[in-house]
Amino acid sequence: MRVLVTGGCGFVGAALADALSQRGGFSVKLIDDLRVGQPGDLDLRGLEYDLLPSGASADWPASGGLSLAVGDIADAGWLRGCADSADVIVHLAGVPGVADSISDPVGNAVENVVGAVKVLEVGRSVGAGLVLCASSGAPVGTQEPPYDEDSTPRPESPYGAAKLAIEGYCSAYHHSFGMRAVALRFSNIYGPGSHRKRSVVARSILAAASGEPIRVTGSGSQTRDFIFVDDVVAALVAMMALPSGQVPALFHVSTGVETQVRQIMETLVGACAAVGWGAQLTSIAANPGEVLRNSADSARIRQLTGWKPEVGLSEGIDATVGWFSRNRDSVL
Repeated sequence: MRVLVTGGCGFVGAALADALSQRGGFSVKLIDDLRVGQPGDLDLRGLEYDLLPSGASADWPASGGLSLAVGDIADAGWLRGCADSADVIVHLAGVPGVADSISDPVGNAVENVVGAVKVLEVGRSVGAGLVLCASSGAPVGTQEPPYDEDSTPRPESPYGAAKLAIEGYCSAYHHSFGMRAVALRFSNIYGPGSHRKRSVVARSILAAASGEPIRVTGSGSQTRDFIFVDDVVAALVAMMALPSGQVPALFHVSTGVETQVRQIMETLVGACAAVGWGAQLTSIAANPGEVLRNSADSARIRQLTGWKPEVGLSEGIDATVGWFSRNRDSVL
């Protein structure tokens, strides 16, 4: 199976590449503009890959191999060359984060929405059998959790609106062109390799590793559905394994467990202490546009694929802090 991964040097992209290379039977091409993720992030995982020459796009590695092409998905011609003959496209590239979308809503829309439409259109033009697009819980907004795919979306930030638009385009390509175009709403992902991610878990671990206090926004009573990166990757692989045929255009990839931010911060403090990093909690003002409660029902993907999250929060935090500790000199 030929799999093209946009944002392939990013947190989830690198983890997916790692998993597919270990499984065998996949020819994986990663593409990235290197504005955030770097080839060194693949090196940290011990991955062997071919770095394609600048501007190269069409070469696929042998089965079980990885290649990396550097470029911008805004270049539709280059993107089409990269995607040619792809069986699956996993679209992970984009600009994350609520705060940046509030400061630059137009730029966020161009990067996220227009980029995703270009990927979908390229997928259609090359006949890819499946296009998976990353979304999040941001389109849902403030609702009584756990919400599901049929809950009415009410985004509260431009980032959430952009993700909702991407979901809409997946649905449109699904119905208009018969494409298997699927949006996956990932819950709050954490885990090894997240050192460039600005999430609450990664940011807090880096603060502790640097001897700085761990900041808790607002009261810390806001809740999130935290999911370990290996479980997200397992969901992506499970979607790839589905037989041909139409599938729903939207799935939640989540644990369904609400955890208060302050609770996970306290868990982090204990895990950091175990590796010799003393950490203190400090409160800062809440972020505008921040959803107060977040938890999603993943029954749809569980029923269709048999996937379920396997890594508990305490186990996942220990594994994540351990990875940061072992790679401290490389990630600080």
